[in-house]
Amino acid sequence: MLDLAHSSRYHWGLVGDARAKAIADWQVSRVYAAVREPRLSMRYARASLAICDQHGLKELACTAEEALARACASASDLRGGRRHLARARALLEAAKLDAEGRAVYGGQILETERLLRRVAARRPTA
Repeated sequence: MLDLAHSSRYHWGLVGDARAKAIADWQVSRVYAAVREPRLSMRYARASLAICDQHGLKELACTAEEALARACASASDLRGGRRHLARARALLEAAKLDAEGRAVYGGQILETERLLRRVAARRPTA
């Protein structure tokens, strides 16, 4: 999975536009979160957000914030995860997207929200 994500990122780094590169970094971040490598997940999520900011890709910024929330979840950082999810929701609300794009990005946000709830449920209570 990691090899495929990095291969895709390499390919889009050669031939893709800023949008493709932001998506590629988001994808790599997501894979690193899945294999519980929060530091690397955060690195690629931040890279995705930087590309979005640099190129005015407001419609993708919500996915980069979602990736940051997922990276936080993989590190059991509930506060950071919730903060990034709130930003992701706000960016999604403001984004100029069609119904399909809104549903896809909204689904990613909901999935990460569920992940954060599972992480919170596993934490011992004091």
